[in-house]
Amino acid sequence: MRLRKSVLAGLAVALIIAAYLGFADISLEHDKLVHFFVFFGLTLMFYWLFETSSTRAIRNLTFIICTLAGGIGSEFIQGLLPYRTFDPKDIICNVLGSSLALIFSVIYHKRIVEQRRQQRYEQLRSSIPLDVEDVDFDMDVESGAQSDRSNDLSKFSSREDVTDITLKNIKPEPVDDLSVE
Repeated sequence: MRLRKSVLAGLAVALIIAAYLGFADISLEHDKLVHFFVFFGLTLMFYWLFETSSTRAIRNLTFIICTLAGGIGSEFIQGLLPYRTFDPKDIICNVLGSSLALIFSVIYHKRIVEQRRQQRYEQLRSSIPLDVEDVDFDMDVESGAQSDRSNDLSKFSSREDVTDITLKNIKPEPVDDLSVE
């Protein structure tokens, strides 16, 4: 997992502004909207801070740090300050803003990962000839008998028909008997 330096710089500036707004002795007219948008922005930046294809890991990390620790924990810390008050409605706005940013980010991230996967498979498919006429299917490998599998494979002659390719890792198995009969 690598850090995106430009996002890190933006997140650092946003955290300084958010800390000032959260812990300074000021009152804002639209306090709940500020809570919502601050946590929306912080969560969005934190999610995209890490360059990874694992949506599950970054989703869980973002939820724990931004939504739980930031959104809920910051309100409890504010309740300990003499010039700030604890407000459960602020927690709701924090969690809603953070959760909405997390949902948008996960949906968009999954779309990006899927597009990259499709591009890799398209490169794989374009390097393999799919014309059935080019492939010789005269012998059935298991029985040794001749078979006409070209009729079975004719439905796969166009590239549009072959969209789902699943690659599996298969462990090699040792051969017990190498004698030739």
